[in-house]
Amino acid sequence: MQTIADDGVVYQINRYLQNIITLKQLVKEMKYKKLNNQYCFCTEKSIQHLKRL
Repeated sequence: MQTIADDGVVYQINRYLQNIITLKQLVKEMKYKKLNNQYCFCTEKSIQHLKRL
């Protein structure tokens, strides 16, 4: 499993995997209330292209 930036997402997935909540409840909890963009720079080459603003 890849790392997830939002701890709230990890929390909800763990609750589902432990059968604490249903799939329907998980989907409801996972819906974004505020949209955002996330970027992942996973290689050394991609990191080398970053510039501080």
